[in-house]
Amino acid sequence: MKKIIVLALAIVLLAGLFVGCGGGGETQPKTSAVTVSVFDGDGNVLSGVNLTIGDHSGKTEDNGKYIFNDVESASYTVQASKNGYEGESEDIVVSAGENKTVSLTLKEVEEEAEELKNYSTEKSYRAVMEGQSSSEGINKIIIEHDNYGSSQHLTIYDEDEKEFEMYIVDDKAKMLMDGNWVDVPFEQVQVMSTGYLNLFEGMTSGAAESYNIAITNPNFSYGVERIGRETVNGYSTTKYHMFSKITSEEETGTSDIWIINSGPYKEHATRMVITMKSSDEEETMTINITDFGKDMGIQMP
Repeated sequence: MKKIIVLALAIVLLAGLFVGCGGGGETQPKTSAVTVSVFDGDGNVLSGVNLTIGDHSGKTEDNGKYIFNDVESASYTVQASKNGYEGESEDIVVSAGENKTVSLTLKEVEEEAEELKNYSTEKSYRAVMEGQSSSEGINKIIIEHDNYGSSQHLTIYDEDEKEFEMYIVDDKAKMLMDGNWVDVPFEQVQVMSTGYLNLFEGMTSGAAESYNIAITNPNFSYGVERIGRETVNGYSTTKYHMFSKITSEEETGTSDIWIINSGPYKEHATRMVITMKSSDEEETMTINITDFGKDMGIQMP
């Protein structure tokens, strides 16, 4: 009898031990996964979007998605943010063991159009002007401008063939003639340099002046449309399209302008594409302005 009681007691204790170890007792709570997809206003996936769910955080990948694992069942607010876009959020309820999907759309921040600045006060820059017409080939002018204009390097190409090259450093000047560098009077070269600089400044300032008027005067003959953000020539830019409101059979003009939207060179154009069309010809001038503030390293050859 005593042995039976001891045996029964041992069975009860062992049963309690197994229950305490999880054998048929409490189980670990099931966790869930939440997949968040983020799109822009045009339905394109957005990468690099910062996401938070409770204490969890992440960033969307190239496919616009991020998966939060081990999310406990509860109510959450999914929050999404990215520079240049309005933030977005959505309240969700996550159930135990659920694989939940969430889709968010971020709208681009509507920015006021920036006024364009000219280049006359800049220490240095590199400008490449490429002109092309339906009746002629491509002509290219490269201007390297340093030390507020006291150092210059000018090269002109016609159909990829170098036609002209010169250097100006302080009051000295050299031109390439028949394959040889020749000293020339500074005053003579300065007139030529000024002419090409005036061409560059005339093209850019003319487009800038029309643009600056168009963004402030709705009755102006040109209109401006904001296209969106792009990285151009290594700068973060906002692209604008300028168009004529007046229909003319003789000639029409449009301009695409990429304006730097952050940093020390904000409100400078880094690219302009100016197109003029007539009944029998089309001309396009593409201007890329880069290397603001850099040392051009211009030295006499």
